[in-house]
Amino acid sequence: MKFISKLKIFVFLCLINLTLSEATSAATQAELRFTCQEANAIGEKAERILIRLTEILNHQRELAIQAANSTLGTADRQFLQITYAKKNEEIFELITRASFTDTFGDTYAFFKDGLQFRTLRHSAIDQVNVPINYRIEPFDLSIMGSLAEIFLTIEPKDNSYSFGNFLLNDILIEAPTANEDTISVDGNLVSSIAIAKRINAQASFTQVYSEVRPTEVEFKNLNFTGNSNQSLKAGEFKINGVSITGNVSTLPNFISAINFISSSTAVKASLAIGSTENILLTAADGRNISFFLTPEASKIFGGKINAGKQTFFGKFKLRSSSPFKLKINSSLFDLSEERIIERNQQNILKTEISTQTKASWALAQLDAAIMQTHLHRSQITPILGNCPPR
Repeated sequence: MKFISKLKIFVFLCLINLTLSEATSAATQAELRFTCQEANAIGEKAERILIRLTEILNHQRELAIQAANSTLGTADRQFLQITYAKKNEEIFELITRASFTDTFGDTYAFFKDGLQFRTLRHSAIDQVNVPINYRIEPFDLSIMGSLAEIFLTIEPKDNSYSFGNFLLNDILIEAPTANEDTISVDGNLVSSIAIAKRINAQASFTQVYSEVRPTEVEFKNLNFTGNSNQSLKAGEFKINGVSITGNVSTLPNFISAINFISSSTAVKASLAIGSTENILLTAADGRNISFFLTPEASKIFGGKINAGKQTFFGKFKLRSSSPFKLKINSSLFDLSEERIIERNQQNILKTEISTQTKASWALAQLDAAIMQTHLHRSQITPILGNCPPR
């Protein structure tokens, strides 16, 4: 029994010692003291790594720009992807292996784990040594280059075109004016082009940027009636104010007629993917697509395209390198409650440039990663400023 009691006491004392050891370790990490010479060594090494990291990211950006070019072939993109992937490996090695060993032989992974420490700086005025604290935040590769994103489509309710209240990170975005969108024929006060310009004008305050996406309209199950010489006359069917004319007795003829004047309308037609009866109209620059169709001409399409005048609005993307708050009270969007837009899970090390679409996405994430690298460099500047090389 005495042996068991002694064993219990021994275990208890070990647990206390372990707890005190952990607490001391945590306190030591928070109260690390380095000489100015050591701090300068940390700062210079961190600076060299961040400069190299910026060079790699800029190189990757150049590769992504090439891969995003529509004229590039699949084989060329695959070749660029090999180089791009090797750069991602270099980024991982660069950040995870960044470390500093002090005069006592202790090693600190200052980017992987972060680092807090203090130095003493002599004040010539007060003739005393003043402690100065520094903090290097962990360089979190899991969110490096990840973006907080959301797509918004303009869908006016009940023919109401009130912009209402649009807040990003509690900053009010003002309603657009006619000056923002000079290319849409109709509805230019509430187009994706106009709204995106207003949002980007406030981006320095909100840290949220907007990117206009192509405007798309799909007409489904088009039935062409009448004889093989069925034609549209001037004024019967207009896209963005321009008449579509000629033989439209078949879907291919209709697509050709639209594309024949696409230089004037900025709208191109194509078969929807996987369909033989659905037509997709696209305005690549994001302008609104406006239609006018007479009742008689509507019969050509089996009534699948409504007669009269109608305008289809575009969409845009909001993105930020940090989570952001979005609150909209507007008849233009099907979104009324406040939302926090979180980062996606696609960090820079997961990006690819093997396709044109993937390369375009990678570009946005590379820009975010470069911005994050600049922010990290701003943490190093005070260390080098207060502890210059001797």
